[in-house]
Amino acid sequence: MLTWSELYKQSFDRLTALPSSLQQDTRLENTVLLLSTARKYEANEIDAQQFAAEREHIETQLQARLR
Repeated sequence: MLTWSELYKQSFDRLTALPSSLQQDTRLENTVLLLSTARKYEANEIDAQQFAAEREHIETQLQARLR
């Protein structure tokens, strides 16, 4: 089973392989935030509820910035 941090690391790797654009830069920034949050969760620094709330917040901000 894939960990959250591995999922976001793979996403980061895919995004960095694409040509640079403002949308890509925004997605990269959010992926870094998600990766950091996932690592905190996996290190038991935050609980599952905090992780879910933080992920939702980051994703909501991304959607707002991409509009």
